[in-house]
Amino acid sequence: MKKLYTDPNDRRLHLAWLRARAQANYRNEEWHLTLAEYFAIWSGNVHRKGRGADCLVMTKIDLDQPWQLDNVHLQERRIQLKEKNQRYAALRAQARAGVST
Repeated sequence: MKKLYTDPNDRRLHLAWLRARAQANYRNEEWHLTLAEYFAIWSGNVHRKGRGADCLVMTKIDLDQPWQLDNVHLQERRIQLKEKNQRYAALRAQARAGVST
């Protein structure tokens, strides 16, 4: 069987792209990133991809827009989690305010 990628990072990124696309589909989010665009986004940063606090994750800039080249960026996971927690705290506060009135 012929190897598709000579660089193991390329194979890793291809699998990550497939997983990310599947997750977007599962969450009913539009996905418009091609494999080439995904490679370009992660170019030079593959070694920092992961689940640790200092690792990089790809996030959407505008959560209401699809996953596309002009709506994504890489950021440290700790920052992404902090922003996510702040959004959820604001939503919970709004829900509590709506219930108590």
